[in-house]
This record gives sequence, C-alpha cells and structure tokens, in this order.
Amino acid sequence: MAEKLRLVLRSPRLQLVPKVFFWSGFLGWFYLNQGSFWSWFFLAAASVYFYSQPLFNSRAQLRSFLVFMGMAPAVAKAAPLALPALPFLFYLILGLKQLVLLNRELWRQFLNLALFYIIFLVLFSINPLNFRLAAGPAFLAIFLLWRDFFSTPASLALTLVNLELLWVIGLLPLGFLNAANLLWLMTFSLLETVGGRQWNLKRGLVLAGLAFFILLTSRWSL
Repeated sequence: MAEKLRLVLRSPRLQLVPKVFFWSGFLGWFYLNQGSFWSWFFLAAASVYFYSQPLFNSRAQLRSFLVFMGMAPAVAKAAPLALPALPFLFYLILGLKQLVLLNRELWRQFLNLALFYIIFLVLFSINPLNFRLAAGPAFLAIFLLWRDFFSTPASLALTLVNLELLWVIGLLPLGFLNAANLLWLMTFSLLETVGGRQWNLKRGLVLAGLAFFILLTSRWSL
C-alpha cells in the first residue's frame, strides 16, 4: 500500500499540482490588490518560473503560454467570472509542455478553444470606449492562437475575420456573456471549416453543449 502511494505521489501529473497551487496564490494576490505593480510582477515572475522548470520542450506551448500570461491579469480586472478556470488552464499548459498528459492533441485543442473563449469574455466585458486600447493586444493574442495550428497568412486572415465578427456582434443587443458565446461558436465553426480532420474534438457534442448554454443564458435587451 505504501509503495503504491509513493508511486502515485511521484506521478508527473500530480507533481504539477503544487506549482499550480502556488501560482493560484499569486493570481489571488493580484486580484485582491486590484492589479498593483508588485502583485503583477510576482504573478508574471511565477508564471515564467513555473513554465521554465524544466527548460525541456519550452517552445512547445510558448504561444499558448504567452497568450495566457498576458490574459490572466486582464481576466482578473475585466472578467473575474473566468478566474476559477485559469489554474486548470495553467495546469494544461504545464502538462502539455512536459509531455505528461494523455491524449495531448485533444487537450491542446481544448486549451486553445478555452483561451479563445476567455479572450472574448474579456473583450466584451471592457468598456467600448477602451476597446481601441485593447485592439492591438487582442489581435496579437488571437493571431498566436490561430498560428498554433495554421500558417502565418491563414492565421492573419482568420484573425481579421475574428475581429470583424467581434465588431459586428458588439453592435447586437447582447450581454457580454452571450456575445462571447456567439463569437466562440463562430470561431469553432471556422476551426472546423479550415482545420478539417485535424481537429479531434467531437463537433456535435461541443456545438450542442454551447447552443444549450446560449439558450439558457440568453437575455436580449433593446
């Protein structure tokens, strides 16, 4: 029994949990201190440190990690509703980078789709007057997520499509949650159309689940 317990505790997947736990503490500190400089500094430093230990395979998830690292402070400020999801996404980034997760391609696709969704939540949560300030970082983040799967020209085109859809949906009488749902649904459709068979996620299950969620939370206002 003791031997089995030692083997479980030595599991590479389990060894990521303390890293995620401590990182979550820095994220909570940043949120409670309302984004002070030092709380941001230690959150960024902790993110880089935990990602780079060990240095092995550091480039594998670099795009997703950079998007995540830039997105986490924005979530804490603009969309705290999504804060509980961030530790799990950080766990996925570490697990994919260290090659300890099973079905890695499936989790990589899930991670990218989740990052897309949280970016959309943040963008629809901010004041429209401040959107011009966020347009540059949003373009870069969305481009990096697309670039994780497609060529540079295709990623640039898909990013521009995303931003056009963002602008159009922003004109609709939708709350930020439903607007993010709708844009994510369109993004997933783009992924299915352009990506074809390279996507392993079950399309019917994803679309049905999100459609149900949109109907459940749908509140139109004039």
